[in-house]
Amino acid sequence: MQQRTEDLTGRSFGRLTVLERDRAPRESSGGHAYWRCACDCGNETSVAGCALRDGSTKSCGCLRREMYAAKHGTRYSYDGRGCRCDQCRKWKREQDLRYRARNPEKAKEKSRRWKDAHPEEHLAMTRRNAKKLNDKLRETAERHGREWTGVELEIASRPDLTARQVATVLRRTLSAVRNMRQRLASDLDPRDRMLANGPQPPTSRSGPR
Repeated sequence: MQQRTEDLTGRSFGRLTVLERDRAPRESSGGHAYWRCACDCGNETSVAGCALRDGSTKSCGCLRREMYAAKHGTRYSYDGRGCRCDQCRKWKREQDLRYRARNPEKAKEKSRRWKDAHPEEHLAMTRRNAKKLNDKLRETAERHGREWTGVELEIASRPDLTARQVATVLRRTLSAVRNMRQRLASDLDPRDRMLANGPQPPTSRSGPR
């Protein structure tokens, strides 16, 4: 004798409210009755009646997504699930900063070992970060391409300032500041070097009269 299916129409299970029986054909229903349900988020989904009654399904999937979103920025999300969203990357950077502050020597040794083991990846990452920073500073580089003044050369030659700090103060790109510092470190005066590398006026080579 076939067992009569319980009518779940109008009942609520978690975030789901049963609308009607879903009689659409399925390849493998397992003999269970399916019900079309409306979720509180506005979506509709079809759920097996047994999953509604035992509480294994409480939403269309939005509840799980919200639970995962609430765990972003944690070790579970970054290490366990391998998430690399902005929030998880920010959490990882903060963890690295705390580790370096607590264990500076161990952090340096760990970084050195990683650089020795992955030289190509380290070089690519360094170039990528430098390009990203240079592009960011280029947006505010109002004096990019202009001639360097004496005051700017004095600021660029200060050893207590990093290249990024100099680029921010002088409104120039990071690459321009690094190139100028290399010129300042050489024996040749940067102004003379700029004149030497620039176009030379044509000179007359006529012989003696």
